[in-house]
Amino acid sequence: MQDALTRADGQRPISADDKAFLANWKNESGVANWVRTLLLADVRAETPNDRPAIEAAIIQILEISPTDTEWPDLAEIRLARGAPMASVLAAWRMSYMTASHSGRAMFQRAVFGLDHWTELPLSDQHTVTRDVALSMIGVFYQPDLRYREILATKSKSERDNIRAALVASGLAPTDVLKVVGE
Repeated sequence: MQDALTRADGQRPISADDKAFLANWKNESGVANWVRTLLLADVRAETPNDRPAIEAAIIQILEISPTDTEWPDLAEIRLARGAPMASVLAAWRMSYMTASHSGRAMFQRAVFGLDHWTELPLSDQHTVTRDVALSMIGVFYQPDLRYREILATKSKSERDNIRAALVASGLAPTDVLKVVGE
């Protein structure tokens, strides 16, 4: 039986008293980002379907730390709550502007971009091909597995289009091209 003080993920929930205490620190230099990230994790755990609350918590992080890697998450939550694609893509593009070479951000942008390939303008598709290729170079995790899952849901013509974009980018070595098929 699960302890009443422990969530299913093994973490203790943040009590109302602790939330009030943390709220006093969310604007203090040196700890603000950490506190806001902790509060976001709590919102996601306690109310995973409350998209406006999750979006607000992500925005609070980005307000004080615009170079944080939460921009792709903001794009995803905006899309999930039905925001206009212009708003979704604005957050997604900010990820590139603020964390163009962050492995985590590249992977998140690539996943989003592959998921929504046909909805993206050509310039954004170029970002996706760059991120797919670069996120697979010298990493300890296996992004290609996630990419293969996404591509398996695509039509042959869409996979061919993505493969052609990867080839045209000049960034995709053979192992990257294998992800979309020979």
